[in-house]
Amino acid sequence: MNADSQNPESLLTSSVERLRHELDRWLDVAWTQGERAMDQLGIKGGERDWCPPIDVVETGDAVLVEVELPGIDPDSVEVTLAGHMLTITAPISSAKQEGQIRRRERPRGRFKRSVPLPVSVNPDEVVAESNHGLLSISIAKVETAKVKRVVVKGSGTPTESQPTPDPSTAG
Repeated sequence: MNADSQNPESLLTSSVERLRHELDRWLDVAWTQGERAMDQLGIKGGERDWCPPIDVVETGDAVLVEVELPGIDPDSVEVTLAGHMLTITAPISSAKQEGQIRRRERPRGRFKRSVPLPVSVNPDEVVAESNHGLLSISIAKVETAKVKRVVVKGSGTPTESQPTPDPSTAG
């Protein structure tokens, strides 16, 4: 027997090398085969939370929020506003199917998505509409949150007490 093979340090080194080789193989499979490989490796289960994509756009007078909710009945969507936090909740229905499920990628159950709003809004001026799976929410800004342009006065800027000189009378 080789004296090196019984050395605890060499056993540890070979174990680390095997572990690194296996991890490299997993990462290579995940990189080349994507989400399907992650499911097969057991890294990501089929029972994952669904998070609908959301866009938040601030205009001069309002905050506009658009949420993709394909296949969700608009009557089952709940929209709540608490301070700066907008929360959207809805059940995700899936038809009961007989047979053995071989692959399940569509979400089911219930989702809840909370989004912080960028400015103070008026909870009394909220409009929500759903059209072909796109939920559009418009929330008016409070008066103090609206953009107001302020003129910066300098030593050469006329003020109310200093009328602007008439160029035709300048001599």
